[in-house]
Amino acid sequence: MGKRTKRLLSLITVCLSIMVTFNGSTAKAMSGGNFLTTNISSIFEKGVKEYSNTRDLGTINNGEAPEVYLDEEDSCKFIDGSYTNIKVENEDDAIESINSIKKLMKINYPEDEFEVSKVNSTGDLVSYKLQQIYNDIPLYGREIVVVTDGEGNTTSVGGNYLEGVSVDTNAEISKENIASYITKIYGSDAKVNNEELVIYSLNDVEPTLCWKVTVEGAKNGELYTVNSFINAKTGELVNEVSLITKGAEQGTGVDLKGETKTFNVNKKDILMSTLYELFDTERNIKIYKANLGYIPGIPITSRNNTWNDPVAVSAIHNFGHVYDYYYNKFNRVSFDNKGASIVASIHYKDIYNWRGLDNAFWSSTNSQFIFGDGYQLCTPLIGALDVVGHEYTHAVVEYTAGLEYQGESGALNESYADILGNIIEGKDDEQWLVGEDIMKNGDIAIRSMANPEELHQPSVIGGEYYVDPNDTTYDNGGVHINSGILNHAAYLMWENGISDKDKLAKLFYNSLFIMNSTANFQDCRIAVTSAANNLGMSSEELDIINNAFDEVGISVKTLE
Repeated sequence: MGKRTKRLLSLITVCLSIMVTFNGSTAKAMSGGNFLTTNISSIFEKGVKEYSNTRDLGTINNGEAPEVYLDEEDSCKFIDGSYTNIKVENEDDAIESINSIKKLMKINYPEDEFEVSKVNSTGDLVSYKLQQIYNDIPLYGREIVVVTDGEGNTTSVGGNYLEGVSVDTNAEISKENIASYITKIYGSDAKVNNEELVIYSLNDVEPTLCWKVTVEGAKNGELYTVNSFINAKTGELVNEVSLITKGAEQGTGVDLKGETKTFNVNKKDILMSTLYELFDTERNIKIYKANLGYIPGIPITSRNNTWNDPVAVSAIHNFGHVYDYYYNKFNRVSFDNKGASIVASIHYKDIYNWRGLDNAFWSSTNSQFIFGDGYQLCTPLIGALDVVGHEYTHAVVEYTAGLEYQGESGALNESYADILGNIIEGKDDEQWLVGEDIMKNGDIAIRSMANPEELHQPSVIGGEYYVDPNDTTYDNGGVHINSGILNHAAYLMWENGISDKDKLAKLFYNSLFIMNSTANFQDCRIAVTSAANNLGMSSEELDIINNAFDEVGISVKTLE
């Protein structure tokens, strides 16, 4: 039953059970001898005006029609400007506002087809992520994002709505039996949780009823965590998406660079003794030593507030630096903006041979960060501030745009982590290198944003090293390879005139609130351009942004 139908039934029930009298826009209802008064307009819709073409939207955009971006079928996918006559001040308003442009975006019944899945805000904007549903079942990755200014005036809307959905939503495989199908695919050691019925329709897959299941395990010595989509009729694997994104009291210690650092620790008095923990209570950062492959592992402690492990010192200092950047520049409190504990495990080893690991990653399922000590390629990865900023940004992305870690959206996820990690590092580095502080064997870095090809990444769509994003058998569709494209665009913006890196960081950070979870390169360009307009950037700066996207082959279609 849709929300509109439920609302009407509730209203009819109320009218049948009480006596109602009307006076203008006010209703008086008598129930049990008591009078209740309410404004009729609060019961019905807020007088939303419908706009049948973009020219009409000029009346709410200072006389100028907003920029409208088109998808491959030339349908409206994004409106960069105000699109409704009402203010959006809550979740219901966000859905209601879609009625203004439902013909333009080919949406039939917004109240029945959407539910709000996430609300984010910065000092400049508020974004409402509307999840598309069918028979109350979510269409995975199909979302509309409504963006407003701080006063509720809409500034953009867009996403990847799927028109004309028709799916049998009766699952033939029960929730209780789905684990047996997971065992056939992943083996008996795989752990299964978070079973949810969804409709999967991405990557050219016809809308299919699926069980979305989080699967955890180990393969070839490394942990994996994936969202697995299992056909709810046949039990076949439709797709899988990785959830692991690689990469008070004062204490002092020497870090991996040989520099003495001061950091917060937690002092605990236990019976007749004192124990210090590597726990920054001000920022809620907790550092652990991974224990035989188990995470988070063992708390790192000291009896005399002496810290002799340079890896641990680098961890507490670098995470504090990254936290402070996000807090001071974006007023963001932890990666979720709600003060979540920042848990990091260091000295993590390959769980099969106990060697060091040339990797670091954010584990979405465990809500924690994991850092290896390096082996053949790297020294301990926690020693690179840009790598710590990279992994932290993956967590921020999860709680804002929620970019799926596959294909182009996965490459965007990696690139945003590189861009913001590099800026947080704060070096005056014309090469915009990533991981240059931890390399062995004379290697210069993990990635170069100024010259991606030097380290085997493309700087342009279709260029050398470019990976087909639909080939998910290779690097999840090139997430670590094709990230060089947006990396290079960000570098070009800086090189060609947007020299204030904090301003560039704000631009990309704000754009995270405008994209949907399966955004592609085109969606990113639209979001960054929209964020630039919201920030009041100059026409010269907008030209720099658009020229950078053009140079790396990210083009968009607009309504002429």
